[in-house]
Amino acid sequence: PKTHERNVEVTRFGRYRKQNGIQWPLQLSRTRNGDKIYESFFSSVEFNANIADDLFTIPNDDSRPEN
Repeated sequence: PKTHERNVEVTRFGRYRKQNGIQWPLQLSRTRNGDKIYESFFSSVEFNANIADDLFTIPNDDSRPEN
């Protein structure tokens, strides 16, 4: 920034619930210089879920949409 002013970002976690013995936040909010810029709410969390490996496969060029 040209003005050398500092930006203050604050991330807050809330609505903690215990799942499988782990306290985990179900609400996340972020502010920048006092203005809310992001907020998420979650209804559940699952740890060590069985997720198929192909979910993390990067698609090849043939399967990407054309612009």
